[in-house]
Amino acid sequence: MYPQDIPLVNRHFYELNPLILGQEDCAPGHSFGPHLRSYTLVHYVKSGKGVLRNETGSYTVQAGEIFLILPGQLTTYTADKDDPWHYIWVGFDGAKTDLLKNLSGYVQPYPHDTFYHMLKAKELTNTREEFLLGQLYILLAYLTEGEHAAPGYERQAADYIRANYMRDIQIEDIARMLGLNRKYLSKLFKAFAGMSMQDFLIQTRMEHAAQYLRQGEPVAATASLSGYRDSFHFSKMFKKQFGVSPRQYQKGSVKA
Repeated sequence: MYPQDIPLVNRHFYELNPLILGQEDCAPGHSFGPHLRSYTLVHYVKSGKGVLRNETGSYTVQAGEIFLILPGQLTTYTADKDDPWHYIWVGFDGAKTDLLKNLSGYVQPYPHDTFYHMLKAKELTNTREEFLLGQLYILLAYLTEGEHAAPGYERQAADYIRANYMRDIQIEDIARMLGLNRKYLSKLFKAFAGMSMQDFLIQTRMEHAAQYLRQGEPVAATASLSGYRDSFHFSKMFKKQFGVSPRQYQKGSVKA
């Protein structure tokens, strides 16, 4: 597949100035470079994987990640032979790009939909560059955050689960609420909590269920209060967690 460029007009915006935009579904082993540019270029890998090479080293880049190429940087990037990448790119210059000068070899997950929104510029005629300018500010804010994800996302997810365990929570909904890709949020959360979000949700529900049973709540009510609409499924999950059924647990707690 040939590159699909979206034509842009150089508006010479001062802080951030979009220059090129496009996407490509690369052939296996397709390589570009070595090449020098006078502007900043960022690629977002939609699927597949490949390798970026510059003077600082070689970097494997895969789906859901971005790689940054700085002005004057000699680079070559090559699609994987078995799983070639499909990427979106945006090139820009402007005074604000000085904030990126220390990010040589930057390869990080990018959990937002910014690049997909950029492609919507194709639908515009007179305000295409202005639309892209807004997306570039979002991208710049992310790149200059200091961390490659805003701090506290994993804590926010944990707090949300603790506050809403009794509801029909879907992990996908939590990721959407935080504006993150589910896979990326799951990776952050596991590093933070030592378990998956689903396991954390189950553990939280079971801890509260045990408390309700100790307080004398009926099993059916405990199931509902703990986020389970099906008492049988609740009992199955409870026994898996504690090794005894809810009724056995309640009887043991009363005797104690």
